Amino acid sequence: TLLNTISKHWISIILVTTLLLGASVAVTALQPFEYRSTFSLLLIEKNSNLDAFAAAKSAERASLSIGQILYTTSFFDQVKETGLLDPTLFPDDEQERRRAWERQIETRVFPDVGMVKISAYDANQERANTLSYALATVLAKNGADYLGGGRNIVLKVVDAPLTSKTPVRPNVPMNLALGFLVGFGGSVAFHLVQESQRERQGRR
Repeated sequence: TLLNTISKHWISIILVTTLLLGASVAVTALQPFEYRSTFSLLLIEKNSNLDAFAAAKSAERASLSIGQILYTTSFFDQVKETGLLDPTLFPDDEQERRRAWERQIETRVFPDVGMVKISAYDANQERANTLSYALATVLAKNGADYLGGGRNIVLKVVDAPLTSKTPVRPNVPMNLALGFLVGFGGSVAFHLVQESQRERQGRR
């Protein structure tokens, strides 16, 4: 049984769990701790020729598009042109720059209500807030230009940028919990499989 296996092999289970928990701590400590600044963007269809359902579907499609547009080079260039970004934070190499940009922003789309929640991350709290403000500014001003004939779509910031008071990435509790679960669960499962194999061999 499970309890018998744990009691029989508790030393090795504790050892493996401790090792993986320690590895989780080490990996977490090596990652840069980053703040998050989040704002919400609402997309409203202003075309009077559309009924309520069609207008809602239009806003839904537009929100999905905006959720992808933020990662493009064209959008990055517009944010950079605001003069709010520190240019030294982004590599000159295009591929590395794209990876850095994709890691620094995060989008969560709520298509049913035509809303996009956008988060900016940075190791510096003030820079995270500034990046979030730059994103909101460009989207409110030029976001409709990316929607292809969607000039009737209005992009409105409904929640101003809000920056976390403490770092949120990496997620320390989740990493530690994952390390514990993998270590404990994996070692217990290993011993259960071994016990099962021994029982089958003993019956032969």
